[in-house]
Amino acid sequence: MVVLDPNSVDPRRSGMPPFFSWLLAQIASLIQGNSILCKFVPSFVGTAYFVSAAGNDANDGLSWGTAFRTLTQAWASVSSSDVIFARGGDTFDENGSAAGLTVAASNVGCYSIGIAKATITNTDATPGGSAVKFTGTAADIRFERFRIQKGNSVANAIYVLFDGCSSVRLFDCGVILDGTASHTGAKFTGGASSSGFVSSDATEAVIFGNPLSPLGIGVHYDDCAFCFVGDECGVGVLGTAVLFGSNSLLCSVGQDCVIQDVNIAYQLNSGASRNIVRSDPLRANITVLDLSGNKTNRVPSDFDNYSQIYPRSTGTGDAISPANIPTDAADETNGPANTRWYWGEPVLFDPGIASEYNLMGITIDAVTANVLFKWQLFTCNPSISSAKNGGAAWDEGTTALTVDDGSLFLAGDIVAVVSDYAVEIQLVQSVLGNVVTIVREASPFGAPNTGLRWDHTINDPGTEVLYRVDRATLNSNRYIEEMYSAASSRDFFPYCCGEQRAIEGNGFVLIRTMNETNSINGTSFDAVIRYR
Repeated sequence: MVVLDPNSVDPRRSGMPPFFSWLLAQIASLIQGNSILCKFVPSFVGTAYFVSAAGNDANDGLSWGTAFRTLTQAWASVSSSDVIFARGGDTFDENGSAAGLTVAASNVGCYSIGIAKATITNTDATPGGSAVKFTGTAADIRFERFRIQKGNSVANAIYVLFDGCSSVRLFDCGVILDGTASHTGAKFTGGASSSGFVSSDATEAVIFGNPLSPLGIGVHYDDCAFCFVGDECGVGVLGTAVLFGSNSLLCSVGQDCVIQDVNIAYQLNSGASRNIVRSDPLRANITVLDLSGNKTNRVPSDFDNYSQIYPRSTGTGDAISPANIPTDAADETNGPANTRWYWGEPVLFDPGIASEYNLMGITIDAVTANVLFKWQLFTCNPSISSAKNGGAAWDEGTTALTVDDGSLFLAGDIVAVVSDYAVEIQLVQSVLGNVVTIVREASPFGAPNTGLRWDHTINDPGTEVLYRVDRATLNSNRYIEEMYSAASSRDFFPYCCGEQRAIEGNGFVLIRTMNETNSINGTSFDAVIRYR
């Protein structure tokens, strides 16, 4: 048995520690025995096991001269903190079962040593089999510089199966599919977590298909969380590069991944949630096929250019005219007033989109310098709105608003009262049946200083609608609040939503602000919304 202690190695000291002597002997053995130069030998503490195509599973595996024949035997022998060296350039057919090489240990490193990578296959013909399987007890595994293939075209094969494992990392490994449509390069399932592929250099870690038959799935996030294809990995020449399944959560594709020559780059199935893709494909017929039914997943366009802004140019040479967001406020009785700490008039942004769209953020241009603005953004969705239905007129001072469906509202909700005449923000005090009682926010106005601020019904009857724009207990229905200040007018500030906001078709956005610096009238900033 060889017990390795990296702490005994210090090349700065004179002499040669026992470990260093051993290391040189192993390198010499590699060079003499197989004409393979050793690219690296990692640091570790534990027993070293060796695997070679020339070995025998009846050996003890403790040196190249007594190496095992299969990786299966090596993994059956290891304990925590041990390490396995496989001879680079050799092929290991782990065909003892449908699962192929089954890894159930924890805290073990497995390395292919040499210029060429060692190859793992499994020629077992059982449908649905795998070449390498990491089970639920596999944890804290480093698997480095292997080429993984199936070895046959059996149906539904999975080349690397992460089945309930945790913290299993494949460094600089290549998974090469043979072009069978039902094959999957890597599948994460059974509650697998924090596992995936890492590339130490550009596209050293790849999952690629057959150029003559670019079929199959590269990566399938099935029942898993926090699994990943890391930065600068490569996935391509496939039917689908990355499939996010129904129980995938917070899984990712890293920045600068090379996704190329695929039919679908990213597919999100129903239920996929909060997954993140940070890389645009180079060549794909379909960049994103989103069947998730929710907008919590982030896809390449969310990180790069926005496709639309509003207000926007008509494309005929006219300039963009951003909306002005004032700190002044008024009501039907009182003219504009700006007393510090009071909200100004909300401004409505409606790009007129009939289908669902995503709010990505806003861009602010300073009008007034040296003022600290607090601003709020509300999204107004038709499904959580209700029109006026009888009752008192929705005019200045009214507190009881009768709507079609009072069940949409609760005490404590923030609501927007919207008509073709005016827009205002109010707070729900109570709900009784279809009667929603509101209370006016603190304001600098005189009487009535309660209830509605504007004469909606008098001026535009039949257009009055109540929108729920914030409920404290629903993260999906909260407003955004931020601060903004500029040293000079026309200073530019882009704000990107931390998480894109889904807005229903025919929905819109409200923005308002307040002056937290002084009580000077007329302070404001300009803004446009950005959406996709």
